[in-house]
Amino acid sequence: MKSSRMFILVFVAVFCMFTGMAMAVSTANVTQVGNNNEATTSQTGTNDTANTTQYGSNRGDVTQSGNNNNATINQGTLAVPVTNLSLPGYNGDWMHGAFIKQSGNNNDATINMKGNSDYAHIYQTGDRNIGFQDIGTEQSKANGNLLGQVVGPHYGVTIDQTGNDNKAYQTTKASYGCYGIQDMRITQTGNTNTSNQTSIGGMQSVMDAFLTGNLNLTTQYADGMVDRNTVNINGNSNVTDQEQPYVLWGTTTRIATIDITGDSNVVNQTQSGTGDVSHSTITGSFNHVTQTQTGGNGNSATVVQSGNSNTASQIQTGNNNTVSISQTGGNLNQAYQAQTGDGNLATVVQNGSLNYASQSQIGNGFVSVVIQTGNGNFSLVTQH
Repeated sequence: MKSSRMFILVFVAVFCMFTGMAMAVSTANVTQVGNNNEATTSQTGTNDTANTTQYGSNRGDVTQSGNNNNATINQGTLAVPVTNLSLPGYNGDWMHGAFIKQSGNNNDATINMKGNSDYAHIYQTGDRNIGFQDIGTEQSKANGNLLGQVVGPHYGVTIDQTGNDNKAYQTTKASYGCYGIQDMRITQTGNTNTSNQTSIGGMQSVMDAFLTGNLNLTTQYADGMVDRNTVNINGNSNVTDQEQPYVLWGTTTRIATIDITGDSNVVNQTQSGTGDVSHSTITGSFNHVTQTQTGGNGNSATVVQSGNSNTASQIQTGNNNTVSISQTGGNLNQAYQAQTGDGNLATVVQNGSLNYASQSQIGNGFVSVVIQTGNGNFSLVTQH
């Protein structure tokens, strides 16, 4: 009797242990084929996994509260495109698409769309979250831009993260000559965040990154026509990089803007094309800015820094270029400007002490203006 009772107790304990382990791990899989379908998954707990696959004009929602959650939404293929947009555009169109909301630690969210005109949104609150969006559209305009003409500004692809050590990745692809995804936005509040935005093809694409915190890293890469990139950072020790290569298939208009408030920031902007405009505004100390524009006409680069020990360098190769560097309210500032082409204009204004300015222009119709107010300033201008 004693042995039998011990066996029963051990069996019950083991059964409860395995039952508890099974209850701790939840899995939800949803597959829908057709139009006007809605899939909603809500999970509360730890180690949850939700996978939603939809083919057609549908909406997928995943909400997870807890730790170690993983959510993936796949919509459409190149053969079966997702097109929730109703032309000429209705207010309810943006309600379709993919939505993932996670609250907790160590979350991971992935949204994959192919051949779509949908809205994709990832919202994460917690620590060390990862948000990934891969959007491929072939012939359709992104819903976010079209809806902005109806009810106000909206984004087609968005990631919002609040917490520490967050990572956000956005990739959009479109056929050259088509609109494709036009509005991309990443918003991060916290420390040690990483933001990466890549747009291949399409035209009139908009990439915005808003980071609030310390030690943030932001990268934007656009390969399209009539693109605009914006980075706004409020924090310390931030690093940003923007690249917009030249597109051979049509007229290319580039606009890159970086606005940073903080200390020890590093900014790098590279544009290769026609009609490029680069703008950097930094308020803080130990900032470093490099702007390079090559292989185009009508380029303009402007850097304004307010702080100490700032360094700005601008290099332009082409026609009708205009560069301007203004460093005020600080010490030990350095400015370098080099232009190769016709009709170039270079202006450096530094207000402070121990400033160094160098301007080199090779071509025709050069105008150079250097104004330094303070002690120990040195200026070197070379024109051929």
